[in-house]
Amino acid sequence: MPVAAWTQLFGDHFESLQLDTTKWLTSLPWGRTNSPELQYYAPDAFDLSAYSINRVVADRSTEYAGYNYTSGALTTYSFFSMQYGYFEIRAKMPSGQGLWPAFWLLAANQSSIAEIDVFEILGQQPNTVYMTNHWRDQGGTHRSNQGIYVGPDFSQAYHKFAVDWQPSQIIWYIDDVERFRSSQGVPSEPLNLILNLAVGGAWPGNPDSSTVFPAYLDINYVSGSQQTGGTATPVPTSTPKPMAPPAAPSRLTAAAASRNQINLRWTDNSSNETDFHIERSPNGSSGWTQIATVGANVTTYNNSGLTCGTRYYYRVRAHRHSDNRYSNYSSVAGTKTQACSRRTSAVPFALTAAPASHAEIALSWTNHSNGETGFGIERSPAGADEWMVVATAEKNVTGYLDGQLICSSIYDYRVRTLSPAGEEEYSDTATAATLSCHGETHLYLPLVVMPGPSGQ
Repeated sequence: MPVAAWTQLFGDHFESLQLDTTKWLTSLPWGRTNSPELQYYAPDAFDLSAYSINRVVADRSTEYAGYNYTSGALTTYSFFSMQYGYFEIRAKMPSGQGLWPAFWLLAANQSSIAEIDVFEILGQQPNTVYMTNHWRDQGGTHRSNQGIYVGPDFSQAYHKFAVDWQPSQIIWYIDDVERFRSSQGVPSEPLNLILNLAVGGAWPGNPDSSTVFPAYLDINYVSGSQQTGGTATPVPTSTPKPMAPPAAPSRLTAAAASRNQINLRWTDNSSNETDFHIERSPNGSSGWTQIATVGANVTTYNNSGLTCGTRYYYRVRAHRHSDNRYSNYSSVAGTKTQACSRRTSAVPFALTAAPASHAEIALSWTNHSNGETGFGIERSPAGADEWMVVATAEKNVTGYLDGQLICSSIYDYRVRTLSPAGEEEYSDTATAATLSCHGETHLYLPLVVMPGPSGQ
């Protein structure tokens, strides 16, 4: 079969941080509601912070009276319509009871019901695609012809959905493979493009307790092309080059908060992550398991339910949902939970260690003592239990910058109070790694020294 030339007349790869309002209206052609659906189509229900991704967001909301949900709809109504051609979208679906994403073509003349549904998917059946065209017969009765394709879970990865609309037939493609065709009721008038994520309604039913919000319809691109000669074999739209992975988090610290909890903190260096994945190990080198996921821009996590007097190691990496890419890991940080039984009145607590440069690690702790003469600071290669005194800090001092270390190396630290009565018990252990030997060479972490209890 000869391959025809195609001219793209409409396209959007969503490469800007702002929606192109010369192409899209942020509602349905007739307004922002569509009874009996439950959502209000809000003008700001779109997240374009990830390059070449338009995330349509459905969420619970009471911002608009009478509606418990907001979501997004886009249409080219009043901007663009086309009669016949090849229409394609690359997208990843949401999943969940009551969610209803769709890409459809609708008559520019609102008195007509001519419609081609490129895809409709019910969130509770994310592996099933409904492909339909609608028309009114000569007697005025609404007719439709529908194909159903059961494939993979379309919420787990991006897939392409397309129609080749010809004067005599419509052919549906999923990932470039024909899945249905119809020669009944083929429209012969210009149609607009519509993208939307509906919530509830007679067909999908309403969300229930299992439905997770916010829910996302992630769109990579949309295009509309027409044949300029010959017999058509659809030519898929090219996929944009992938983005670089998110930047790795840094300055991870771990501090024992109690006998059963360790608190983590890190620096977020990425501008386009979706979440952070937190992993834990018993020894800092093997046996890593993911223990939690926190959202974008979150830089803390409290790991509870731990065993007293036990050392744990942690690392964190950023993740981007749109293309499932991960950053490199942060440096490893570790500490022990507080001892199962201990005298705490004079023991330094909440010891943290953080990289300050390629050769320096900054320590800080909280002072509970009322009569110390100073603090003894000790260091060991991570996990080696080979402790040596590296410094003695004066009373009321609650921080120390340990220098002349080896780049890309992990160290354990502990501190204990010095008093006229002798040396007290050690603090919990804190672990940190110096910065990479191949990273930046001028990274500075300010050290804040806070006074101890008043009167000292």
